[in-house]
Amino acid sequence: SGTQKGSMFTYAHGDVLRVAVENNVVKYYKNGTCLYTSTSAPSLPLHIDMALYETGATLQNISIGNALTWTDIVNCSTTSTSVVKTGTTGWDSNSAGAFSTVSVGNNQYVETTADETNTYRLLGLSSSNADANWNTIQYAIYPDGNGNLLFFESGTQKGSMFTYAQGDVLRVAVVNNTVKYYKNGVCLYTSLITPSLPLYVDMALYDNGATLKNISIGNFDQTWTDIIYCSTTPSSVIKTGTTGWDANSAGAFSTATVGNNQYVATTVDETDTYRMIGLSTTNTNANWNTINYAIYPGDANVLYIVE
Repeated sequence: SGTQKGSMFTYAHGDVLRVAVENNVVKYYKNGTCLYTSTSAPSLPLHIDMALYETGATLQNISIGNALTWTDIVNCSTTSTSVVKTGTTGWDSNSAGAFSTVSVGNNQYVETTADETNTYRLLGLSSSNADANWNTIQYAIYPDGNGNLLFFESGTQKGSMFTYAQGDVLRVAVVNNTVKYYKNGVCLYTSLITPSLPLYVDMALYDNGATLKNISIGNFDQTWTDIIYCSTTPSSVIKTGTTGWDANSAGAFSTATVGNNQYVATTVDETDTYRMIGLSTTNTNANWNTINYAIYPGDANVLYIVE
């Protein structure tokens, strides 16, 4: 609501920014790392709210995500957002995994934030759960124990090998009925195999203690109301009006709500414009200082938290 909170941070092209409600507490993230925890209790449900200053300023890859419930839990412990292998290190009969009860459809995704870089585990999407092994996941992103990032589809490696680091956000998405693999919002590989929808979250973990954290399903398709001085798609907003706040401020408000253990996320495009995205109970106007909980990527790569 117009008051800066916490410290001043930096951001870069491709960073994934998130405003989340976790156990009825609002938290702010960059690439899976919590930057600030709000001390102001939210009044749920909330809606996506935003404000844009410059003509041409953008908010892209806007999505709502939510925590998960699991079935077929093998050799691991689970929470709504994480899985930890508790069994013996190994694949085959020692492989660990779980399968989501929630499905992933078109223009949705599953993602995780990399924690350790010295264990082997895969996260992806499958139509059904054959077993907990790695080679039965139909579309899998594979952060290995040597800092390498690979893609496997039903046990066959696809595309090139990349690297990953702690804090990277890894995503397997269905975009216009095509499966794509992302790191920190950048598409690294596009599948050539058409998926049979719906899909479910599927995984396999090799090392005892291996983790998959901050697992969530997100939705690219939003519908907007109160659209002011901007053009919208289901996952992006671009300011078309005159540069400025107050009477010239641009914005939109989601018809979908964000409840407990859900979040809104966006992937940064430019780093030289001022715009905010966050969560509000109601839409007062399109200005920046009426967003209840906002993450604020500004000019010169500076990132703020404003409530």
